[in-house]
Amino acid sequence: MLHLPDAAAPVSRETHRPLLSSANVAFATIALFTVFGSNALRNLLTWWGFSAIVVALLVVSAIWIARSGTARSLRRLPRPLLLFVAFALLSTLWSNWRLETLAGTGILLAAVLLAVPLALLISWEELLAGFSAALRWIIGLSLIFELIVSTIIRHPVLPLWIDWETAEDAPLMLLWSRNLLFVDGKIQGVLGNSSMLASVALLALIAVCIQLVTHRMGRIAGSVWIVLIVGTLALTRSATVTIAGVVVFAALVVILLRRRVTTARGRAGFYATVIAIAAVVLTAIAIFWSQILGLFGKSDDLTGRVEIWNNTIGLAGQRPVFGWGWVGYWPPWVEPLGSLNERYGVVQLHAHDSWIDLWMQVGIVGLVIFALFVLVTTLRSARSAIHPAWHPVRKRLEFSAVSLFPALVMVMFLVQNITESRFLVEEGLLMLCILGIKLKLDPFVPDEPLVLYRSR
Repeated sequence: MLHLPDAAAPVSRETHRPLLSSANVAFATIALFTVFGSNALRNLLTWWGFSAIVVALLVVSAIWIARSGTARSLRRLPRPLLLFVAFALLSTLWSNWRLETLAGTGILLAAVLLAVPLALLISWEELLAGFSAALRWIIGLSLIFELIVSTIIRHPVLPLWIDWETAEDAPLMLLWSRNLLFVDGKIQGVLGNSSMLASVALLALIAVCIQLVTHRMGRIAGSVWIVLIVGTLALTRSATVTIAGVVVFAALVVILLRRRVTTARGRAGFYATVIAIAAVVLTAIAIFWSQILGLFGKSDDLTGRVEIWNNTIGLAGQRPVFGWGWVGYWPPWVEPLGSLNERYGVVQLHAHDSWIDLWMQVGIVGLVIFALFVLVTTLRSARSAIHPAWHPVRKRLEFSAVSLFPALVMVMFLVQNITESRFLVEEGLLMLCILGIKLKLDPFVPDEPLVLYRSR
């Protein structure tokens, strides 16, 4: 029977669970809410209001870093991350959109600046608490928002920054809410995007479950939030997030089973079995791909994504080695990005696949550097999840439920970024930086060669 060790009977807070700093949790909550809820803030406060909040957060981060002495640790940030930032800036030399590349590099640096205090100046438990609170705020506000739209406003709603005569005349992809709570449709919540809201819900489910297991959340409150989160997943019906949820659950089972394997022979057999099962599953998916898409109501072109991928690949093929220049989000006012992909009257601002997007922007060289950062972060998260960590009070190695957090989050983002480019912008980029930095400089287990079969 699978179980998490922290799920045992509650023990005293002082001997088992470190105290959480309310200030640290509050900063993490506000920062993560701002980034994960960026669409909501822009829709409500316009780009100017959102930008003002971001600037304020960056100022606080810079001051906190300077006063804490953490600046001395910046040289020890993950080398692939530093190398990618340098390469993104270097791409200005050959960029087809130099000003936008400088701006995109500035946003990349801002993500690293915001990630540093979240990674180094607060604990894993405080990060998890802030992460959970931020996502639960987004879910709660989304459900209230959709309820107000469907019961009081009773018609689709546009973001406040969009100047359109009526919401009914605007392209569907621009609508903040489509007024679909009580009809057969996908709600979009305060984010104005059903897929983004679904991904927030899945991440919130991971966080809340870990908090329940570690007794950081009461059973009643946790149960209520799980009902609301699962309800949000049902109301958004995102195919990508549904698949990601299945993969996350499978990863959890694999991790918990791996924790029980203690011998070298057992580990070899375990990994061989996992690889064999994965091969069978992937083969079955390839054979029944069309039928699987049908279950999710998707066509073979994945709601136009195949065309977007092909167009982006064609552009990347023109500058395959170094790319067209880093930008992150595509600026729609520059060509050929402004006319490369358009669906239902809306210009697409990314390639709906991080890896294709990277190839187009920074070429094979930049793609390899970024992939190395993702790989190292993923391996470190896996090592933290399957190996016990030193318990400072009990003076022994123990498994921790909190150590599952980075691994499960990385699995979710890896699946999501097959059909979205979230690793390159906003919440995906920030979480990748946070986990990449924290797993190296504040690991659950001592830093060592990235070998997953090593016994501890």
